[in-house]
Amino acid sequence: DEVTQQNAALVEESAAAAESLDAQAHALTDIVSRFKTGVDVRRAQPARSHAQGPSHRKPAPAARAAVKGSPARPEIAQTKPRVPTPAGDEDGSWEAF
Repeated sequence: DEVTQQNAALVEESAAAAESLDAQAHALTDIVSRFKTGVDVRRAQPARSHAQGPSHRKPAPAARAAVKGSPARPEIAQTKPRVPTPAGDEDGSWEAF
């Protein structure tokens, strides 16, 4: 009986961790979706089994509604990436091998 209770507790803990991970993944997807990459990616929704028990998950926080035509941040001008220079190379004291 004790082993059964331990197993049930582990199952509940695993289910709670999975739901928390799912909520965090959705939140991360919402945050990352604000960035423009030039690629249209649609997230596939996994099929949910009806065999699962009732969900005890808290509802995910509502995402902010995006207003079309007014980006959250102004566009940043395209610039060439800066090529880093090795440390100590300011005075040309380094020699190639």
